[in-house]
Amino acid sequence: MEIKVLEPIGFCSGVKRAIKAVYKAKKDFPDKKIIILGQLIHNEETLEQLKNDGVFIMEGDLNNEFDILNIFERNDVIFILSAHGHSEKLVNFLTDNNFNFIDATCPIIKKINNDLKKTNFKDTEVFYYGKKDHAECKASLSYIKNYKSLEIIDPKININNLIYQKEKSYLVNQSTVPLFEIKKFAENKKTELIIKDNFCPSLKQRFEKIDENINNFDTFIVIGDKESSNANQLYNYIKEKFKRVFLVQKISDFLYIDFSKESQKVAVLSATSTSESKVNDFMNYLNENR
Repeated sequence: MEIKVLEPIGFCSGVKRAIKAVYKAKKDFPDKKIIILGQLIHNEETLEQLKNDGVFIMEGDLNNEFDILNIFERNDVIFILSAHGHSEKLVNFLTDNNFNFIDATCPIIKKINNDLKKTNFKDTEVFYYGKKDHAECKASLSYIKNYKSLEIIDPKININNLIYQKEKSYLVNQSTVPLFEIKKFAENKKTELIIKDNFCPSLKQRFEKIDENINNFDTFIVIGDKESSNANQLYNYIKEKFKRVFLVQKISDFLYIDFSKESQKVAVLSATSTSESKVNDFMNYLNENR
């Protein structure tokens, strides 16, 4: 059995930046409690390691309800804002209430939200293509204002169900959700659909690598957290190509994969929130047990 890693692998720059921000805060403020608001990144092992290193993670939706943060003494804590983005209201609340905080938002997502804030959506219908329960989606929606209508389009739906009536409509996507199918769909419509394509460059590289190698392998393995949007997008993209594909988060996941007959050429790739060391650990396991 031939096994090959499709690069790039490991954390994207936004994930690296967020993790670095947390550990720098621990070093710079050794006497303060470091609290991450929401999931810093979608990587269970990394979050557990942060907890083991004394970092606190405050789960839940903090895009609108902030009063709970008043339980903390201002001088005792440093808040870290998630890499997935946050509402402008949260920053205003922390600032107005004299909390110390560090913004670990991915620069790509920060740019997306700044652009949304500056865009005049007045009297237009806006479609947001992404997962409505995802932290990035909730944050980005808070920057879309003055629209006539706003609808969240789940990536799982049939694109042909997307109906836009106005002479001018906007479509915005979550950074981990590609717009391949929607772009094809929009080309056949007479009304104007303005697409603000926010697809993450790091993830785009991985999709391009899949396209380059889709016919060179009979089995694909995506290494990533099963709660990760970009891991699931990679998995679903390969599956739509009618290829044998598995999403694995832990070594034990390999116990449910039969490589004996159907897999002669195996490609391994990683989500942008998966560390390079984890990919190497998984490769060592595969090489030892093939």
